Amino acid sequence: MMPLYTPVLNRSRKEGIYVSFEAFESKMIEASTNGLPPIRTVWNALSSSKRPLWNTQHETLIQDALYVLQTLSKKYHLGIIVKSRVGS
Repeated sequence: MMPLYTPVLNRSRKEGIYVSFEAFESKMIEASTNGLPPIRTVWNALSSSKRPLWNTQHETLIQDALYVLQTLSKKYHLGIIVKSRVGS
């Protein structure tokens, strides 16, 4: 069985880690199941560096999003889940 993470050397010659998708997914599910924030919990378990903040600088509204949602809502019950910064 492969360990959760293995130190590797990345292109910038700084120490990095390799995490298999299966191990990462397992840790994300475990955190969620225990009521913890999955991304933050797994990041803190695998990295000693601070997690970067999301940059909203290049985000834009999709031009026809409102029209598409109104059209789809006539036939389907829709729910939208968004993780973004407050006020954006």
